[in-house]
Amino acid sequence: MPGLTSEAVAARKRKRQDQDLDPHITRGAKTRKTAKSISESAEVEDEVLLLERQILESREHFNKIVTLLGYCHDRVHGKRSVTATVALCRIFCRLLALGSMSQVNQVAENEVLIVQWLQSQLRSYKEALLGLVTAANPGMQTTAVTLLMRILKEESESPNAHAENTWRDGTFASLVSRLAGNGVADAVREEFVVKYLKPHPDIRYYTFVRFLYVVIGFRTASANTDCLQASVSRWTL
Repeated sequence: MPGLTSEAVAARKRKRQDQDLDPHITRGAKTRKTAKSISESAEVEDEVLLLERQILESREHFNKIVTLLGYCHDRVHGKRSVTATVALCRIFCRLLALGSMSQVNQVAENEVLIVQWLQSQLRSYKEALLGLVTAANPGMQTTAVTLLMRILKEESESPNAHAENTWRDGTFASLVSRLAGNGVADAVREEFVVKYLKPHPDIRYYTFVRFLYVVIGFRTASANTDCLQASVSRWTL
């Protein structure tokens, strides 16, 4: 009946209003939401750490590197993406330190194929980090630069490595080009100068060698003077 329906609707409204006014109910809901978020975050970290441990324990699990790379590219689940990105850095640094990514001492064809596959995955990982240098927020930019520099350091110090090649070409050159361009926060660029350029003469030298090419590129492209001067000022020590 219409009268009963109106009373039922009014009762539900009063109940919702009471809940809104009751701080204990609101606080309880927030607590449950926070607990759920913490639980989900812990589950994500546990999953990634399990994959990392399995990969480092046995080459039978090397294919799980692909799984972590997939997580790294997954921007929808931010926490898992960041956790996987950091874990991959630890994995590749460990493999580089062990010489597992060098073909020099590999004789069997299947061993060579494994090394080549690992090198391919490392290239994909570095490309993902380079993308984060300009496409992410300042906090993620800083993380990407830090992880890239750690990888490059391990590459330069790995068995049978040529340190000069690491800093002269490839990933490091691409990193410097991105840092010299637009889309990178000034704080990220300043931190790079403080952490890497000032303490390390070799890195400083190859940074400015690459920067010279960037400047020449600006001139070749007939970029306006303001753009060129802005780029130069970013690297003033």
